Amino acid sequence: MLDTRLLSAFLFLSVTSALSISSRGPQTNSAAALDRHGLRGTSGRYEAELCSYLWGLDYRLNITLGGQRFEVLVDTGSAALWVAEKGFNCTDTNDVQNATLCGMTNVYDPSISSTYKNVPETYLYQAYVDGQKMKGPAASEVLGLGGMTVSNLTFGLATSVRSLYPYGYDGIFGFGLPQNQEAFFDQPNVRAPNASVSVPSPLEVAIAEGLLKEPLISLSMNIPSYDYMFGSEAKSCNSGQLVLGGTVEGVPVTGSKATVPMLGFNPQTLDFPYDKPDKNYVFYSLKVDSFNFPGSGAIDQTDYYAFLDSGTYQNFFPGPIVQAYAKSVSPPATAAGNGYYDVDCKATTPDFSITIGGTNFTMDHSDIISFVSTGDPSDPSTWVCQLGMVDANVNDWGGSNGTRLFKLGQLFQHNVVSTIDVAKKTITLAERQPQDIGSLPA
Repeated sequence: MLDTRLLSAFLFLSVTSALSISSRGPQTNSAAALDRHGLRGTSGRYEAELCSYLWGLDYRLNITLGGQRFEVLVDTGSAALWVAEKGFNCTDTNDVQNATLCGMTNVYDPSISSTYKNVPETYLYQAYVDGQKMKGPAASEVLGLGGMTVSNLTFGLATSVRSLYPYGYDGIFGFGLPQNQEAFFDQPNVRAPNASVSVPSPLEVAIAEGLLKEPLISLSMNIPSYDYMFGSEAKSCNSGQLVLGGTVEGVPVTGSKATVPMLGFNPQTLDFPYDKPDKNYVFYSLKVDSFNFPGSGAIDQTDYYAFLDSGTYQNFFPGPIVQAYAKSVSPPATAAGNGYYDVDCKATTPDFSITIGGTNFTMDHSDIISFVSTGDPSDPSTWVCQLGMVDANVNDWGGSNGTRLFKLGQLFQHNVVSTIDVAKKTITLAERQPQDIGSLPA
């Protein structure tokens, strides 16, 4: 059964360090301006360049709202677009005001937009499992993305943001399914029961306006190079692609590929998976055949499921899988609390793959060991690393809350090109060829 907490906890950000980005000011929503930032589109296929931030911890793209430019987090685990309004209130997770904690420098100013419209008596609320929240009125604006212009797009105008870290992004762009957001009628401060209203997701609006050649969203995220990971620059562009209306092109793949059905849930009982005509879809979820590594055959892997979440850094896997794999690392990874495992940054990691739709998708070893801190690049004793997989049963994301639905975060998605057909409700994964990311410092 799908726990109701999963319906509001759309995103988990495993951010362990942060750096504010600099403001570049408002830009005009013209094709030329968008092209200068790696955004381009033709004939219903729109492609946006992704930039990696915080040494590989998240991926962002440039958008415009009414000509004002923002760098927003790319999130396939939620469906709402929101940015902060000028003068917004920022608090920590204890609701203590802290103006610098949110880290946003580009904020939306309705007073300078000729296309801004208020959406009467509608308020958006997003809550994330790390304690981050946003709330504020809904607004309508002209969106520019990848050369595409979407008129009358409803988005959240955050007047209040509750944050754990100064992540530095200006907002979050949810490319998920429309059921995966919350909007409420005439409730600016509270989430009243039975007060929810329907707000179309950005992806839904683009499809409804006939802007896309095909009802597809396709994503590739590159593995950060070691030069970037150990460098001083917190931002690295040309780090991936997001394509609307078509598929990612130009990324070398191995030929291993699988197309599987998206899984739904029962809207009344929240049973998952559920395959009746009245099923609803919340996540880009799929059946996992197996997790594969030496010794994994001894583990009961009946009925494991997962969903693609580009807003999550690490993977959240079943407890028995993570615990067994941690022991197989040399030297073994050690439990660090809340499902995380500390590991020697130069540890030897056995091969690890995930079988989906009968096809094995191998994770690069650099995604199995994730850097928390690089310290002194010349002194490995100062490096801090964790396993790229979290015990979801201990973390309370899966298993212990009654579901066997887990998360495929960035550290899995580095290794595939994913394409979602939102009309046919299918997910296609194509395995990428090994990427040249250089070597660890000597």
